[in-house]
Amino acid sequence: MLSLYTSVSDMVNQGSDATDPEFTNIYISNIGNGDSCAQAAQAGHISVRFVGQADDADGTTLANSYLSQNSAKGVGMGIFREDNTPVAINKDTLPVPDATGKTVFGIQAVKLTNQAVSPGTLYGRLIIQIERL
Repeated sequence: MLSLYTSVSDMVNQGSDATDPEFTNIYISNIGNGDSCAQAAQAGHISVRFVGQADDADGTTLANSYLSQNSAKGVGMGIFREDNTPVAINKDTLPVPDATGKTVFGIQAVKLTNQAVSPGTLYGRLIIQIERL
């Protein structure tokens, strides 16, 4: 579970690079030296895709699933690479770069395109899908 605490003034616009994402690591534990998964990772053939409910603006961020009176409006959860560039949910992938099985990604609240922002609770469910390319 990841908790984000931010103010509207600290949010970036949807599609922009992140400014202060919460980074986390993904470890694929059964990738080991010399096995076929390790070889595939080193050759750039293993990646992760982020799957979840896309927002109703550009469809590139994780939508807010919290649907109550206190929910944030006009806000989504952007997923970002380690260099702060955005990753489109359900579309883009991040490579698993080597036999360590480690990939880093960040999450930051973003202002959705052409929507008014109001503060509140932001919640989303994200599936991290391992893909062999």
